[in-house]
Amino acid sequence: DLDFSDAFTNAVEEKQVAEQQKLKAKIEQEEEEDLGDTAEFQPIQLLQIVFSTVFGYFVDFAKLLIGDFVIPTYFGRLTMLGISIVLIAVGITLYMDTELVPMSTEGLSSCLAKKLNKPFPTMKTVMDCVIVGTGLTLSLVFLGKLDGIREGTIITAVVVGKLIAVCRKWISAPVKKICFGE
Repeated sequence: DLDFSDAFTNAVEEKQVAEQQKLKAKIEQEEEEDLGDTAEFQPIQLLQIVFSTVFGYFVDFAKLLIGDFVIPTYFGRLTMLGISIVLIAVGITLYMDTELVPMSTEGLSSCLAKKLNKPFPTMKTVMDCVIVGTGLTLSLVFLGKLDGIREGTIITAVVVGKLIAVCRKWISAPVKKICFGE
C-alpha cells in the first residue's frame, strides 16, 4: 500500500512556495522600478531656469519692437490672439520634438504625460487649465475680483494643447528627419 498523500502535499507546498517567491520577486522589482522613476530628474533640466529667463527677455524685446500696437476692434484683438496661439503651438511643437530643454510648464506636462500614459497635448491642455484656474482662484481670493485673466487667457489655455496635436501631425516628421535623421 503506497501513500501518495505526503508526496502530493509536499509537491503542492513546494509549488505554493515557488509562486510566493515569484510574486515577492515581482513586487520587489516593481518597487525598484518605482524608486528608479523618482531618479529620472536630470540636472540638465535646471537649464529651464536659464531658458525661462532668456525667454522673458525675448518677450520684453518683442514688446519693445511691437510697442503698444493693437488692432482697435474686438475682432482685431481676437485675430491677434489667434495668430499668437498658432505661433505658440508651432514653437512648443518645435522645441518639444527636437528634445530641447522645455519651459517649466511643458516639462511638467511632458513628465505627467509619460507617467500617466497620456498624450502630451492633452496634458498640456490640462496643465494650462489648472494654472488658469489657480490664477482665477487666487485673483478672487486675494484681490476680490478677476484681474489679469480674461477670455483670451482661457481660450489660449484650452486651444494651445489641441493645436499642438494638429501641429505634430504636420511638423513632427519633417523636424525629426532634419534633426535626428529619422
